[in-house]
Amino acid sequence: MSEINRMERLEKLVEEQGEEIRLLRQQVELLQQSLNPVPTIKRDVQQPAVREVPVKPARVQQEPNKEVEPKKEPEKVDWEHFIGRVWLPRIFILVLLLGVIWGFKAAINAGLLTEPVRCGMGLAASIVLLYLGERQMRLNRDALGQVLLGGAVSLLMLTTFAAHILYGLIPAVPAFLLNVGFIAGGIFLSVRHRSEALAILSSIGGYMVPFLIKSTAPSTVFFVGYEVLLSATFLVLSVRKGYEKLYYASLGLFHLTLLVFAGFVHIADEHVLAIGVLAQHVVILALLFLRWKMGETQSITLFTSAAVTTAWWYGLLGNTDSRFYEGFLLVLAIFYGGVALWRRKDSEDQVAAYVSISAFSLMIYLIHVFQGSSEAVALLAEGTGVLILALLVRSGLQLATGTVVYLLGLLLTLKEPIGKIVSGPTLAWVVLLGTLTLLFRQIRKSTEGENELQIPLQLPKGIALSGAVLLLVFLTQITDVLAEPLSRDGKHMAISFTWAFSAIAVILFGIIKRIKLARLFGVILLFVTLLKLILIDLPSVSVLVRAVLFIGLGAIGVAISRFFYQKKE
Repeated sequence: MSEINRMERLEKLVEEQGEEIRLLRQQVELLQQSLNPVPTIKRDVQQPAVREVPVKPARVQQEPNKEVEPKKEPEKVDWEHFIGRVWLPRIFILVLLLGVIWGFKAAINAGLLTEPVRCGMGLAASIVLLYLGERQMRLNRDALGQVLLGGAVSLLMLTTFAAHILYGLIPAVPAFLLNVGFIAGGIFLSVRHRSEALAILSSIGGYMVPFLIKSTAPSTVFFVGYEVLLSATFLVLSVRKGYEKLYYASLGLFHLTLLVFAGFVHIADEHVLAIGVLAQHVVILALLFLRWKMGETQSITLFTSAAVTTAWWYGLLGNTDSRFYEGFLLVLAIFYGGVALWRRKDSEDQVAAYVSISAFSLMIYLIHVFQGSSEAVALLAEGTGVLILALLVRSGLQLATGTVVYLLGLLLTLKEPIGKIVSGPTLAWVVLLGTLTLLFRQIRKSTEGENELQIPLQLPKGIALSGAVLLLVFLTQITDVLAEPLSRDGKHMAISFTWAFSAIAVILFGIIKRIKLARLFGVILLFVTLLKLILIDLPSVSVLVRAVLFIGLGAIGVAISRFFYQKKE
């Protein structure tokens, strides 16, 4: 018994100690919670005192969010740097040059400066600007240094111009060579200091050089050859260095100088100017083939250059030598079609540019060669082919080109009415309706797939409605031709019943195919036919014709409504 009592005492002692440990643990947890407001993860279910500890969960949730996702302040433009270091020297170097020019003028008026002294001072000032510009570049003051270097090149060219044109101190050939040397120096400085601004300034001066040389009989061959060589130089520089602004400037300045030359100088040979424009286009294509890429810029400018080249050739040779111009267009279309097949593994934007140039050239050729309905048929066929190819290869540029060609063919088809059943306009309408059906199916497939061209989902419905309206116009013209022997009343009856039966056909088609849009279009056509009877036919036809028209149309409307009741049941 004593052993049993001893065991019971030990068990009771263990229970009491366990209870004390549990109470101590609760007190420790309460003390921790009072010192730290963050709630502990582990809690004992049987401790109601924990709920009495004040906890602020909102503050606890906000603090870590502020640390993880800090608010980003918008970047502030340093206007002091932008104005003081970038634009201030650019503007005031022009002010300085104007001051120097006016100072020269005042000194000349006073008789203090002779002509050779003026040129020498211009040369000395250019050397000083060149020295100061190089010094600023070494001190990492790029904006100021580029302005001073650009001013040095410009002042050298102005000095040479004054010595040659104004004072006659330098003959034409040395003056031209000096200007070319200054342009080469500007290119060297732009490459050395990696400055696109210097390169653009040098290109502007380079394109102006032929106009700074005095010549009584300017040579078209020399002018065009020089401009093509200069344009090729700056195009190569821009592509190699990635100067996109210089690339666009070289293209635009080339055509601008040719336009000025053609406008102010009598051109003895238009073919030379046309070949020069084509030569620049060939340079652009060659740079694209050499894979010196600048993204999509070259593909877009290749297409633009082809369009501008075609316009130049039309303006120069379209009226004087039309066969040569037509041959050029045909060769250009065939050439770029072959290039598209040959370079089909190039990037998508390049292949799209090749195909678009071929389609554009062929469109101009067809417009120039064909007339009337034949022209419309040719353009509709070409536009359909380009659009289907664009949908298959998913090219936005081809899609735009094909749309322009097709819409032009559509407008030419609408322009010429049908006079006979068997005629060119009838063929054009048949081709229009057939190609429109083909395009509707192809575009609907494209919108149901991945739709990478971002074609609007409502476009197939729009094409379907347009096709229905065009079909009604076609049937109206055919009915008008067939009803030619009839009287005026007979023509009105024939056209009205043609519209009514067309509405029946469209509604039945919509019921069979379960196309709500077709059924709605048919009903609207019935109401349009009724309006035609009231507004156009009623005042001009006899009572008998009115009776026949209204009886027939009323019967058709009632019968059609019966179809809708059956559909609802």
